[in-house]
Amino acid sequence: RVSEITIDSRTTDWAIGQAGTMRRPLLAIHPGADWQTKRWPVEKFAVVACKAMRVDGAGVAVLGGDAESEAGEHFVSLVKRFIPSKPVLNLAGKTSQIRLAAFLQQSDCLLANDAGPLHLAASLGTPVVGLFTCTSPQISGPLGAAHELVKSCVDCHASYRKRCPNRGSRHLACMEELSIDRVSASVSAVLQRQQQSRRAA
Repeated sequence: RVSEITIDSRTTDWAIGQAGTMRRPLLAIHPGADWQTKRWPVEKFAVVACKAMRVDGAGVAVLGGDAESEAGEHFVSLVKRFIPSKPVLNLAGKTSQIRLAAFLQQSDCLLANDAGPLHLAASLGTPVVGLFTCTSPQISGPLGAAHELVKSCVDCHASYRKRCPNRGSRHLACMEELSIDRVSASVSAVLQRQQQSRRAA
């Protein structure tokens, strides 16, 4: 549980060291989710990351558990194909829950599906851009003006189904409808607010 997570100084130092290798603002990305209907395509996450790097000058790190190791590698390969000159930190499958929490504390924004890391980051005070396809941001999203919650607008959104019941062209239509442009705009808004806060501090 989030309330039971205690981050020790050694783990904090590790996270500071990892984050310190990247440009600011630091955009963390977690592309995983247990449900098929929550998983926005890794390819779309990669495009958003590239836009954040080019437009906002962001550093990018990809996160995830063991189940996201392959997705993390795929994400990095896609980003490097478009922006080979800038590093991407791949921590997918390489962190414990405590290290994940510590790294999220050092990030300026987390972009993620409606899954555990999204809510962990919000509870730690890190602004999030949350993607909601089969769930509702009003019901399941974290509270607070710092966050940007982007939802799919298909008829069956917020159905809370773990697998898409539709076939043919409507299969996982929520993923297509949730556009890269809308997500990128939300990411940019959060990163710009974070930059302004840092300059004002």
